[in-house]
Amino acid sequence: MDDPDLTPLSEVLPGPLKSKWGPWAFDEKHLVVRHDEHHYEVPIGECRESAHALDWIAQVASKTWATDADVGSLVRAFDDLLDLQGLFCGAGRDAIAFDVRTRLRTRRERHDAATRVVVDRIEARKRRDN
Repeated sequence: MDDPDLTPLSEVLPGPLKSKWGPWAFDEKHLVVRHDEHHYEVPIGECRESAHALDWIAQVASKTWATDADVGSLVRAFDDLLDLQGLFCGAGRDAIAFDVRTRLRTRRERHDAATRVVVDRIEARKRRDN
């Protein structure tokens, strides 16, 4: 029987790490963002400075197959994965080079830690209530 006082897990657990933006999908193993329909890959693992990211965005924008939505979705992917303003160009300044693998690992670790906090709280509540 459902307990009306319990909040569903789907409302308290962090959602899955985002890995899809429109036609773009993140391949964590190869550190690329790949366009599903055109099989075009952007090596996000090589984007260590804002100029690299901007260059790839401009390259995709110049493709005859790329729609405005394709380019916008790619920008969203870059922002979600690399935190463009926070790490690349906050306050209008170029960021120093950083290790993309470390950034992506940290992103996953933070997500996993947030999930563990919620699960630990639920387990503590169960122990307390029993």
